[in-house]
Parts: sequence; C-alpha cells; structure tokens
Amino acid sequence: MDGIGSRHPDDLPSGGNEVLFFEFVDGDLKRQVQNRKSGEPVNPTRRLRDEDLKMPVYSQKQMTTLIEKRNQKFLGAINAFINRCVQEKLDPEVMLRQEAEAYIPSPSEPEPTKSESQFSIIPKSIPKERKSIPEIVQELKDSPWYTGQIVPDGHRVFDAQEAVYGELDFVLSQDMVNALYNAKGIIQFYAHQAEAINSLENILVETFDGDTPMYERNQIRDEARIIFTNPDMLHITILPQEDRWRTFLKNLRYVVVDELHYYNGLMGSHVAFIMRRLRRICAAVGNRRVKFISCSATVANPREHFKTIFGIDDVHLIDFDGSPSGRKEFICWNTPYKDPGDPSSGRGKSEMFEGKLLGIIATTALELGVDIGTLDCVITLGFPYTIANLRQQSGRAGRRNKDSLSILVGDGFPSDQHYMQNPDELFTKPNCELQVDLNNMLVLEGHIQCAAYEMPIRPAEDAHYFTPDLAKLSEERLVKDELGYYHCHDRFRPTPAKFVAIRDTEDDHFAIVDISQGQNIVLEELEASRAFFTIYDGAIFLHQGNSYLVRDFQPDRKIAKVERVKVEWTTQQRDFTDIDPIECEAIRKIPKSLSRAFYGSIRITQNVFGYFKVDKRRRILDAVQVDNPPIIRHSKGLWLDVPKRALEILVDRRFHVAGAIHAAEHAVMSLMPNFVISMPGDVRTECKAGLKEFAQKETSRKRPARLTFYDAKGGANGSGISTKAFEFVDMLLVQALDRVQHCHCESGCPECVCSELCKEANEVMSKAGSSVILKALLNIDIDIDALPMGPEETSPAGIETVVLAKPVPVGRILVIDGVEVKAERDETLPMSEQSDVQTSSTTLSN
Repeated sequence: MDGIGSRHPDDLPSGGNEVLFFEFVDGDLKRQVQNRKSGEPVNPTRRLRDEDLKMPVYSQKQMTTLIEKRNQKFLGAINAFINRCVQEKLDPEVMLRQEAEAYIPSPSEPEPTKSESQFSIIPKSIPKERKSIPEIVQELKDSPWYTGQIVPDGHRVFDAQEAVYGELDFVLSQDMVNALYNAKGIIQFYAHQAEAINSLENILVETFDGDTPMYERNQIRDEARIIFTNPDMLHITILPQEDRWRTFLKNLRYVVVDELHYYNGLMGSHVAFIMRRLRRICAAVGNRRVKFISCSATVANPREHFKTIFGIDDVHLIDFDGSPSGRKEFICWNTPYKDPGDPSSGRGKSEMFEGKLLGIIATTALELGVDIGTLDCVITLGFPYTIANLRQQSGRAGRRNKDSLSILVGDGFPSDQHYMQNPDELFTKPNCELQVDLNNMLVLEGHIQCAAYEMPIRPAEDAHYFTPDLAKLSEERLVKDELGYYHCHDRFRPTPAKFVAIRDTEDDHFAIVDISQGQNIVLEELEASRAFFTIYDGAIFLHQGNSYLVRDFQPDRKIAKVERVKVEWTTQQRDFTDIDPIECEAIRKIPKSLSRAFYGSIRITQNVFGYFKVDKRRRILDAVQVDNPPIIRHSKGLWLDVPKRALEILVDRRFHVAGAIHAAEHAVMSLMPNFVISMPGDVRTECKAGLKEFAQKETSRKRPARLTFYDAKGGANGSGISTKAFEFVDMLLVQALDRVQHCHCESGCPECVCSELCKEANEVMSKAGSSVILKALLNIDIDIDALPMGPEETSPAGIETVVLAKPVPVGRILVIDGVEVKAERDETLPMSEQSDVQTSSTTLSN
C-alpha cells in the first residue's frame, strides 16, 4: 500500500491487481486553498515550519459537522430518488440497480499487445533504426488517447531535395582537403558553398572574446591570421584601441558575420554603426579593400539587410541552396483544454512526451545556426512569437537525407489558437522583412561619441558613415578643437564604449550560492530584473535540471542561499508590475481632439507578493505569502490618459474597464513597427492580470485609467523607440481603431488586440471597450446605442480597479514646432546665454 499514493488515480497500473480509489470532495483537504476566481488563499491558518503539504486537521466539532453534512446530503439524495420513483411508478430497487451500473467500475481489459501496454515507457536504449515519419504519425493517430489533436489542414508534407554540388575554380591545398575530410567527412562542396568560395581568393586561428586571458591577447593581436570574435569585443576593445590593432586592421581582408538575421531591431542598429566605425578606421589606415561576408536563413530581404548592416552597396547575393534535405512532415497539434469534470481529459500532451518520439523540445537556442543534422523531430511548445522563429526552429531537424517531423503544439494563448484555427498562415505567410533604424538618435549619438574617441571626427569626410547631419550633430554634441576636428564629449569619457550598451544587459546581478552539505559554491549569477521573479524565500530554483530550495534570500547583499532538494513540486511566483509616469518631458496634442499625448520618465515597480506550490500536473498544492522588497527601474515612455467620457460609457455599458485599457494598449503597441523600426518586446506596457481584475473584492491597488508604453531596453534613458512612436501617436491611434473595427473576430485575436508577448496571456480583454477608448481619444462620435451591453463573457465584471488618471508632474516646458518640450540646460553655455537658445527641430531630452 505504500506505493499507492505515488500514482495518480487516472494512471493505469502496469500489471497485477487494480486498486479502487474513493475520494470525498466535500471538505477542505488543505488549510490553505486557492479561491477559484481570485486565486487568494481561503481561510488560511498559520504555516508550520518546514511543512510542505497542508494535511487536514479537524477538531471533534468539525468532524461532527462534516459527518452530519454527509448524512444530510445522503438523506436528501435518497428522498429525491424515492419521490421520483413514486411519481413515475417505478420499482426503487430495480431502478437503483440499473442506475448504479453506470457508476460501478470494472477491471481494465488487458492490452492486446505488449507494444501498446508499454507505449508510455521510455525505451532503455535508443534503437539504431527508427520507423518512417508517416508510420510514426499514423501511430500517433492510432493511439487510444488521440482525439483529433492534429488540427484540420494542419498536416503538411514537404518533399525531399537532392543535393546539388558545385566545383571550385581553384585547387585546395592538401592540408585543407585533409582537414575537411577528417573533421566533417567533406569531399564535395554544395553549389551554394562553391559559389561563395569562388567569389573569394585563396586564403590560408585564434578566438578573441571576453574569456580570452589578458596574457594571450597581445600574441593573438600580433600573430593571428584569422580571429573569431564578436560585436562586443569590436565595440569595447578592438576599435577603441585602434593604435594597438593598426597593423591587423591595415591588413584586414575579410569580415565574416554569421547568422545575419540575428542583427535586427535595436541590436541591428548598434551592429550597423560598429561596422561603420570599423570601415572608417580601416580606411583611415589605408585599407579600403575589406570584404564583408555573411550567412543567414529565413530573411525576406537579405540583400537590403546586408547593405544596411555593413553600409555598402556592392552586394553579391547567393540564394540558391544546394544542400540535400529529406522528406519533412509538419503537424499542428492542439491539445484539448482540460475539462474539470473529466479527470481523463488533458492527458494527451503529457503522454506524448514520455518517450514515444525520439526528439527534442525546442528552445529559442535552436533558432541559431547550430548544426544538429541528426535530429529526427523538433517539438515546439507554443507559438514562438514569429513565423520566422518557428521556421528557424523547425529547420533544425532533417538537415540530411532522412525524413523528419516538426510538431507545433498549440498553447492556450489566443495567438497560438489563432494559428491552430488558421494553420495555412504558417506555411504561406512570407517571412517578415528585417529592419534596422539608423536614425535612432540615442544609438547614433552614442556611436558618434565612440568614433570621435577612436579617431577625431571630420564631418565632411565621415558623414557617409553615419548621417548627412553629422556636421550639425558634431557641433551640438562633440568638442571642437582649434584645427576644426571634433572629439568625444567629456560626459562619455574616459571610455565611451562602456556608456553605449549594445545589448540589453544589466549591471546588477545576484549570486546564487549552493550551501548543500556545508559547501559554499556560486552556481550562477542572475540579472536583477529576473532575480526578483525567480528567487525568494521558499522558492524552488532550477539549475541544470536540479531543484534547489531558496533558504535565505538577502536582497541587500544580492545573495540567495539555496540547498539542493528532491521535491515533487515547483513554485510559481505571484507578482504584479506597476508602470507609472513620474515626470512629463513633452506634450503633443491629438489633432481635432482635446486629448493629449505625453512623453517622459517612467517608473517600473515589480513586486512578488507570494507563490504557489505546483505539482507536475500543474495543480496548486499551496499558496504562500512572501514579503520581498520591490525592484524599481526607470525608463522613458509615452502615455495617454483615458477621457472621463470614455470611462462613463464603459461603466454604463458594463464593459470591463481594465480589459478595455489593456486591449487598446495592445492594439496601439502592435502597430508601432509601422512607424518605428523595432522588434517584438522593445516596447512594453502594463498587462492586466485576471487574478486581480476578476476578483469579487476591493483592492487597494487602484490603477489610473491610462494607456502607458515604455522602452524595455536602454535603462533610464530608454532606447529611443518610444520617442519616435510619440511623434506618430495620432496616426497610431487612427490605425489601431481601424484595425479593431475591421477585425472579424468576436472578442479579440492576434490581428487586433491580443499580443503574443502578453505576460498575462491576454486574459483580461475587452475588444468592444477598446474601440470606445480609441474613439474618445480621437474625439470621434460614439454610438452608445450600437454598443453591446455587458458584462462580456470573456471579461466578467468584478469590483472596479480603475480610477481616473491624475496629471503627471511637468518640468520646465518650451514650445518647439507645435510640440511642448522639456528644456535642458546646456552645460557648455554661460547662464546668461541659455535663455536665448532656440532650435528649429523637435528634441526630446534623454
């Protein structure tokens, strides 16, 4: 009997006698239980030290009450049954036996074959040969738990492709021939490889990155012919020390950049200017012969993107793929949602990954060019933000001649379900074009400061590397010497590259220290923004597949002491994030409207107030409160206050106000790439959580009726993306309203108000309410009678959590070209001259 509790009642025993379980569900089985709607603990009692599970402890009075409750329930059921039999003139004994048949369990029938009875058992060894992909797919369909999870039109087959080989225009050295064969068994080049190599001359290796020891760097710089490095080392070490690297840069012939599609959005902007700085220095030391080579996949505009990144026009594109590929099948798999009344539902997904298919569960790491040609199958859990990401992950399997399988498992998010219902879009939609913004003023100025440090700026000669406005920017932002050359401003010294972060990195990190068995070992370091959502007293921290219990979290010392444990549960944090503007730096009027858009400093306050203990079946075992201090960060962003008239209409029509704000934010945010070159996640908003918004109780955390957007990268100065979005805010509102009104969905989808990046899974949404807010901001007439009457099915009304927004403090304001802009004192001007400063362009403080 000891092993009974370790197996779930839904699981069939592997053999022998079966056990019949009885479970009473009319009493609380834990002292702390989750409220079905609010998620809050109901009737909690004091938590005992080191107590993992809350077992029932009843007093004599409680037990008596429980027994009486069961007796009354039984008596009521018997009386109702007898009364029904009398009314229908039926024999109660006969009817009782007949109706009981449906509830009496019968022993499970033995499985017909051994293979089926052991279908969920992971094989002891991986077979050398597997079945064909069509046979595997058919086995899935023939499985007893298969209930049509493969969506209609969601199974596609792509035919195999034979290899196409090419010839080199020159003879490789014997050493190179031996190296290629011994390392990879290569005896021929594919056509695209041969074409690329033929465009180069006969070229005859060290790694130079942040991990390279200091004592080896001088030797590598002076002696290496080929150096493997990264944009970070170019930016921080090589270019700022051009005098030390002059000989290498003078003789540099080729710059090879792999995975070109990675350099997109904000990261792409930084890398584009780093490459321009490299070309500028090489030209200054007499080297104008550098050739740039790049490899990529899933790029809709490879030639244009290459030109943008490297700043050159003479580009030779090789877009023919001569490599072989096996037959590939692609499946869209939609797991049915679990029915609370049916314990057997929802089991298909878990059984699917218990060894039936030899493959991997994909992560975003698979989007990079890791050569894993022996994979038979890739399973992607949830739609990975973009179709290009999905195709990149899917392409990791079947990169040789064997057939392969890719499976996209739909999650419960609206974006996933959109593609489960419209799978054709996954196969027919073109990849999005990559975009890089070379006009982002924050990025541009940072790299101009770096370039001026590396070598004085001469605007007439250097404008073609950076911007036609270089002369004006140099005059305003750099320091001019007596010879007319421009140098880095003092505020960027002594090392300007360190002030220009090309990645979204953080300075503050928390050390995770393992204290198991008296040791004191640092497992890893965690960024501060992740730490407050991952480590807290009582949390289960996962490291390389092992579970660690957080015993002592010391945020002041940036340390978390953890101990390795074996538990059958994990923790899920309960948190909220408040996004609040704290100072207005610019105001823009909305045409033909009394509403205005604001730009300025944003405070992001992140709080973890508790956590759930969750078992492997995602069932909540316990709800625990914690008292962690909040983490506060700052950024730049824009916001719009919802008009009072709109709030009155939403309340009158019984729409969910928070859901309407949330939907309007998503609609506006999804259209920002139309006006600002950016990536998903570069700009974020405050997402609304159903746990709070659907609770039937008052909350002290009332949020202002405001649409808020902020830069997710760039620290307190932001990334510049929200700055540019602010300039087009009126057109953003018009397009957002048009998209909401013309989308044919009923309650919201990824095409209008749902976002793939929503951290609250788009749970709190009011599509109809969002149109009210957008129309009110644009001062468009609202036909109240034409609006549906709430409450909406997807957003049930709770206690109101939104209040009218209050004005944000405003700094000193000037009017420039119709835009009110915060003025900054120019430290290079005497105080008497500052009142006379004028400019004809719109400039936002950074």
